[in-house]
Amino acid sequence: MVAPAGCALTANPTSGGPAAQSVGLTLSCTSGTLPIAVTWKDEDQNGSPEVPGDCPSSMATLSTSCTVPNVSQDMTWTVAQFSNQAGNGSGNTNQSASYTFNAGGFENCPSDAITNSTWYPHPSQTPGWDPDVGVFTRNGQVMSIQMTVPANARGTKEAFLGAVYGGYKTVTWAVSKTACDVDHGLVDVDNSNFATNRIRYLRGQTSSNIDFSYSQGAGPEGVAGGVSMVAGQTYYLNIRMDDCVVIDQGCYYWGSRLP
Repeated sequence: MVAPAGCALTANPTSGGPAAQSVGLTLSCTSGTLPIAVTWKDEDQNGSPEVPGDCPSSMATLSTSCTVPNVSQDMTWTVAQFSNQAGNGSGNTNQSASYTFNAGGFENCPSDAITNSTWYPHPSQTPGWDPDVGVFTRNGQVMSIQMTVPANARGTKEAFLGAVYGGYKTVTWAVSKTACDVDHGLVDVDNSNFATNRIRYLRGQTSSNIDFSYSQGAGPEGVAGGVSMVAGQTYYLNIRMDDCVVIDQGCYYWGSRLP
C-alpha cells in the first residue's frame, strides 16, 4: 500500500464571463495505491463537505475529471486531502483551484474612467470626423469603449481612432475581455503566425493614432483558423493616457471608425 503523492486540483478554464459557463476540474496524483479518497473542504463551515458539480469523493484512477455547471461568480474549490489506507502522503492537503468571473460592464474601472457603451459598432464618417469619443483630463486616466459584437458579424474589420488636439501624447491600448484592462490583449488572429508560434496581440503603445485589424465570427477564439472576437460576445477597447504634454487643456480622441 502506497500513500498518494503529487496530488493536485486544477480548473479549466480559470476565468470567464459575462455569461455563466461550465468549469472543468481535474483531480490528479502522480502515484498512490487506488482507490484514493477525496475529501472536499467544508467551505461554509456547516459541517458538510462542499462537493462541486459531479465531482467524485473517490478516485479510481490517478487522474479524474468532473464538471461544475453554471458558474457565475468567483469560485475557489479545495480538496482538503487525498488519502488511502496508507495515509494522505506529503503535500497533498488543501489543494485548490480558482475561477475568476467577469460580470462585464465597467464596474471594475477607476472612478474617473471615460466609459462608452454606445459608440460601437461605428462606421467612418465621410467627409469629416465624428464627435469626440472622450477627453482625458489627467495622465494615467483610462478610456473604455464597449464592443458587443453583432450576432451576424463576420470577416476582418479595420479600426481607427484619431488622436487630435492636446499636443504630443503617449497612450497604451488593448482590446480585452475586461473593461479598462490594457495589459491582456486578445490574440491578433489576422496577423499572428501560428506555424512559427509568433503570436501577436491586440495591444500596443502609440504616440499618435490607434489603428488595428481584427476578425469576427463564430469562433473559435484566438487560435489558427479562428477569430479575434466571437460574434455575440462583449469586449472592450481600452486606452490609457500615459502622457500628454498639455493634459490640463484636455487631450482628445476622435474616431473615424470602429466597425
